[in-house]
Amino acid sequence: MTDANNGGKKPNPMVECEEVGSVTILRVKLPMLQGDSSTDEVFDQLYDAIATPNRSKFILDVATIEYFASAALGKLMTLNRKVREKGARLVLCNLTPTVERILQVSRLSDLLLSYENERQARQALA
Repeated sequence: MTDANNGGKKPNPMVECEEVGSVTILRVKLPMLQGDSSTDEVFDQLYDAIATPNRSKFILDVATIEYFASAALGKLMTLNRKVREKGARLVLCNLTPTVERILQVSRLSDLLLSYENERQARQALA
């Protein structure tokens, strides 16, 4: 798969974008989202992807993420805010048990809808 919003650059393996009908699936491939430059790059790519014109339904697939540092949680909330400001929707899918616990403890699970898999997430956005 390629990064659908790479601006002519070579695809970056940290984020994969796939358009399935009216839904954009964003797959993060970095297992540890910390407060480092790799995490910044991941979120910059996610911010760019949600800015794509005529796209308003986004699924963030976090299957490979094992850890979210607090800085990354803040960036996740910024991503959610940007999506809402655009009048779009963002849902999560494929949460690992660790990520699910982090979202519950931080109470972000109250703000971000999540689904067991991509199929369920796509159906929810239909």
